[in-house]
Amino acid sequence: MGFFWTEYSVKVEPSNCSNSSSKNLNENCPISRAEDQNICPYKKQEEINPLNKMPKDLPQTMAYNQKKLLPTRRTLSSIPRNDINENWEYPSPQQMYHAILRKGQKDVSEDAVEPMVEIHNFLNESAWNEIKKWEERRGCYNPKLSHFKGRASDYTPKSLILYYIGKIYPSKFGSSLPFDRHDWYVSRNGKIVRYVIDYYDAPLEPSGEVAFYLDVRPAIDTPGAVYDRISAWTSKTWARLFENSGNLHS
Repeated sequence: MGFFWTEYSVKVEPSNCSNSSSKNLNENCPISRAEDQNICPYKKQEEINPLNKMPKDLPQTMAYNQKKLLPTRRTLSSIPRNDINENWEYPSPQQMYHAILRKGQKDVSEDAVEPMVEIHNFLNESAWNEIKKWEERRGCYNPKLSHFKGRASDYTPKSLILYYIGKIYPSKFGSSLPFDRHDWYVSRNGKIVRYVIDYYDAPLEPSGEVAFYLDVRPAIDTPGAVYDRISAWTSKTWARLFENSGNLHS
């Protein structure tokens, strides 16, 4: 989740990729025909884009051992960038496939990549729509996404609390942890604020389609964020009470 790519160049120091262990690579090509096919064939040192924490310039060419040609067209998102007057751009299926390989996930079918990109883009648009609702509470009607960070292994306190409560009351609370977590840094009238997004699997739709649940909320970094969270919770609680009261008198 959360992949965006851009041609905007930001020079940073290369960092290590824990899934990359190949040696003696051709410097002119990000892929090497390693003798051991279980070794990730990508460079151990790569230039990382600090805006999305992903390798820069993921290729649009086929990967080594790739059998099916994937589309290289990229889709423009509805999410404005904060650094330049453009919107963030989603990766092409071919770039997504390279990103998957660089994470060491080699058992993903090439046929599954295009649907994955569609779901990925849909979830990002859904997350942004929720962020815009939060920002409207603060009087900001033109928020912009500055940068973001994937933190799948860092469970939020809220997700852990709900998980353990769900073990005790499974009928009222879900008992699964989110499969992903992102921190999005949003420009609110020039001030950067952080949002936390937990991604959950939801029950299948009646049609059999997969479904997801996104828990999008401001990170509790400031008193204002605490107020926003409490205000939103009380508003929802009062709305439920009035709805139930109306049902009792109908």
